[in-house]
Amino acid sequence: CTHTQGNTDESELTALGRAQAVRARAALSDIPFDSCFSSPHTRARQTTEVVWPLWQQQQQQEEEGTGLE
Repeated sequence: CTHTQGNTDESELTALGRAQAVRARAALSDIPFDSCFSSPHTRARQTTEVVWPLWQQQQQQEEEGTGLE
């Protein structure tokens, strides 16, 4: 099998996965979110970055202890 998924950090988000994340972002666009949590695994992080673009800003602010305003 050439697919690596699950409890490893070896797999990247595929083109299909990105397309699905874009559709998820559109479906969730009218729902206000204060924060977003994601697994640190690559595919989960990449999906989160597409679905919730403010995720990277949230991560940086949490590290700095400033939070989102």
